[in-house]
Amino acid sequence: MPDTLSIEKTGSYGRSRDPLDDITHSTDQSHSCDPTGNFTDSPSMQESQEYLDLDPGSEKIGDTPSPDIARDLEEQAEKAAESAVDGQRADSLHRHNSYPIPPLAGLTLQRTLTHRSRVSRLSHHSEEQSGDQSGNAMNSETPALPGHVTQDHLSQTRRYLICFMLCVCTLLVAIDETIITTALPEIVAALKSSSGYTWIGTSYLLACASSMPAYGALADIFGRKPIILLSIALFLIGSAIAGAATDMGMMISGRVIQGIGGGGISNLVNVIVADIIDLKYRGTFMGAIGATWAVGGCMGPLLGGAFASGGQWRWCFFLNLPIAGVCFIFMAWLANIKSPPTTLRDGLKRIDFLGIILITCATVCLFLALDWGGVHFAWNSAPVIVCLVLSGVLYIAFVLCEKYIPNEPVMPPRLFTNFSRTGALLCTFFHSTTFMAVSYFTPFMYQSVYNKSPIGAAVYLLPQAIVMGLASAISGYIITKTGKYKIIMIVGFSLAAIFNGMIVTLNPDSNTAKQIMWVTVWGIGIGPNFESTLIALHTHIKSQDIATATSTWGFLRTIGFSIGIAIGGVVFQNKMQTENEELGHLLPADLRELLTGADAAASTTLIKNYSEPVQKVAKLMYSRSFKDMFWTCLGLCLGYLFVFLIKERPLEMKDAKGETTETEDEVDQIVDVIVDDFEGNQKHRDGA
Repeated sequence: MPDTLSIEKTGSYGRSRDPLDDITHSTDQSHSCDPTGNFTDSPSMQESQEYLDLDPGSEKIGDTPSPDIARDLEEQAEKAAESAVDGQRADSLHRHNSYPIPPLAGLTLQRTLTHRSRVSRLSHHSEEQSGDQSGNAMNSETPALPGHVTQDHLSQTRRYLICFMLCVCTLLVAIDETIITTALPEIVAALKSSSGYTWIGTSYLLACASSMPAYGALADIFGRKPIILLSIALFLIGSAIAGAATDMGMMISGRVIQGIGGGGISNLVNVIVADIIDLKYRGTFMGAIGATWAVGGCMGPLLGGAFASGGQWRWCFFLNLPIAGVCFIFMAWLANIKSPPTTLRDGLKRIDFLGIILITCATVCLFLALDWGGVHFAWNSAPVIVCLVLSGVLYIAFVLCEKYIPNEPVMPPRLFTNFSRTGALLCTFFHSTTFMAVSYFTPFMYQSVYNKSPIGAAVYLLPQAIVMGLASAISGYIITKTGKYKIIMIVGFSLAAIFNGMIVTLNPDSNTAKQIMWVTVWGIGIGPNFESTLIALHTHIKSQDIATATSTWGFLRTIGFSIGIAIGGVVFQNKMQTENEELGHLLPADLRELLTGADAAASTTLIKNYSEPVQKVAKLMYSRSFKDMFWTCLGLCLGYLFVFLIKERPLEMKDAKGETTETEDEVDQIVDVIVDDFEGNQKHRDGA
């Protein structure tokens, strides 16, 4: 009996060799693919599939296995896929290197290599007819694990059209997150509630973040198409309510519904792209989505300023109705995406309701504490302390719940058991926090410190939108061409931190060039990392975890958006309070009251109605407050250092001939399956 693992395609056992050599060699010239991930098998691979021997003197398994053997193969592949455990591969290989690989494992490996883009879904159909010709087994379907359905039936044209409509959906959501920044003073004045100005933006982002983990589970259970259509419908309804609002309560209600829909759109966009686009080409498409997000985020203030200047702020929300309606119709028609065969009753049983409730309540408590602290209540007051403590307790309860209770948690703990995944998720959080804090409050700075109108402030932000979108698109293209994403992340984060520091230097006497330039070049650093962190995350997960991992990524990104606004608002308001106590005696009594705490940001357009000396004092107060806020953002840039936790894995590896071979993750997973299959076979022998 040979003393090493071996895989033989013909005859009896031959010379011993390293199984990894078989893995990498067997994929040489075996596949070709187009940008949408459709794989075809080369003649050499089809010929190599001709037959396998079980062991000396045993029955050969070719392309026409008997029904019993086919069932055995399917059952064994399913067990292997379910029992694969990361980290045990090397020990298991060393421990059992004196036995040959059982034949069924060899066949599982051989068939697995024909589906390199779906290697983690190793349950195979063996329904070939006895009259099929050699090589037909290569084209048998590879059904996904529960919750993940392959989309090989989609044509390339349909995939591109789906991606285009997903970009339109992304544009809507991105615009909606920032469109109110320049229109906020007019909205607050019309609804006669200055105290609720922060919640117009925060309520949307809070609802978006809280709902996002649930969408990942729902998409796995019921499929992608019905869930994204539901999300678009909710976004449309919320937009109508917000646009028709007659008081602050109605406005916030509409924004919450919008946020719930926006959370689903933001999540499902990335999930669907990951489903229909192969990882090798995903950088280009996600770069386009990131560019759309960046452009939309910067177009929002421009559109909001235009509507506000004309006294038509309600169109900030009504604008969504026709576009969202078109998106709904086209996605219903285009997105012919397969869904898992799950009934409503069975699906509801699988939803992690407890986890969803815990994380939602924890997030709400956190935001209440951040919104109240130092503005409505002192930081050491009972309401703030209770909310902070309750938030921490609920988050801990959520972690314990996800670890021990549900079979299908909304945020699986395994996503955080790897340094690379954790690093990608933390980078996402800090990137979104700094991006939203700067983007949300920069229009206020232009209006208050530099006397710009809402439309003027938006025009100042237009160059930033252009360079941010270009940076995102170009970085996605580079990632696709080179397969390298970590260097893109490091360069982007470095530039973002440097130019954030330059924004801190702005003051009331800064010339127009500096006012525009520092904010614009900051966008060069922010743009590349809108989607690169998600690509980094995808290289460290298995295909059946795409929805939950993307949901977690989206949740942390949206939480970052919300916390960016909340932290920025807290720092700004507290500093304005301090400045008012120091310089308020130089202001008229009515203006001094308006520039206090929560009313300060809502009063940016009012200071131009006062005399020049009064305006100068007010501008100085605003400038110092914004400077403190930008300093806080610069401190948050330290979170970018988590990028060094990420171990870069190539989107593909090429052999000496330039042909695509298996990625590092795929080789790991294949060996896991072989070892687990072998160990099960050995236990069976020992028991016999």
